[in-house]
Amino acid sequence: IVYNNVIFRIFLFNYTYTYITPQSLTLGLAYTLGYYGILSFDYELTDYSTIEYQEWEADQYTFSSVFDQTNQSMKHFAGCRHEFRVGLEANVTPFISVRGDFTLSTCPEKFYSDGLETVYYNDYVAGYDLYSLGQKTLPMNSEYFKDNTHSFSLGVGYHSARAFYADLAVKNTVYPVQKYSPYGDYCTFKYNQTTDQYIQDKWYEAPTFDCVRSLFCAALTIGWKF
Repeated sequence: IVYNNVIFRIFLFNYTYTYITPQSLTLGLAYTLGYYGILSFDYELTDYSTIEYQEWEADQYTFSSVFDQTNQSMKHFAGCRHEFRVGLEANVTPFISVRGDFTLSTCPEKFYSDGLETVYYNDYVAGYDLYSLGQKTLPMNSEYFKDNTHSFSLGVGYHSARAFYADLAVKNTVYPVQKYSPYGDYCTFKYNQTTDQYIQDKWYEAPTFDCVRSLFCAALTIGWKF
C-alpha cells in the first residue's frame, strides 16, 4: 500500500489456537399440577475457571504459550456462577394460559484478601511477572463479588380450538450497580516563592457515579397453524 509516497507492507498469516469452554452442569425438576399447569425449577452451575486457551505449535497443543497470563488469570479470578430459575405456568381457561418465572444469577468473579492486602484482577495482571516468578503470592482467602443479576418475566398465551394462536411476553432484567470514575485522583499546586517552583498542595479524590442498568423487552407472537 502506498500512501503519501510512503510504502506500507502488510503481511498476512494464519494463527491457530484452541479454546476450551467452561464446564457446565444443569439440573431441572418439573411437577405437573394436573390440568391446571406446571411448576419447574432449574439450576445451572458454570465453572469459568476451567476456560483455557492453547496455542498450536509443532503439530501439538502446548500449555506454555502466549496465553499463560490469560489462563492463570482466569484460573485464579474466575470461579463458579450459580443460576437459579423457577417458573410457573397455569391454564386459566381451556384457551388461555399465563406464566411467570424468576431468575437469579451470581457473579463468577473473585478477589483475594487477607485483611492486610486486597488483590483484584487488574492488580494481578499488572504484577503478573512477579506472581509467575514466585516473588509475590496471592492472599489465602478468596471471595466472590456480590454482584447478582436477577430477572423476571410474565406471559399470557391464547390458542383457539382451530388454528389461531397468540402470545405476549415481557421480561425485565436488573443488572448489578457498577461504579465508574471518569478520571483519576488529582491534586492542586501552589507557587513557592522561595524555590521559584510550583509544589503540590492538596490531593482530591476523583468523583464516582453509580451506573444503574436494566433491560426491558417484550415480544408479541401471532400465528396460524396450517
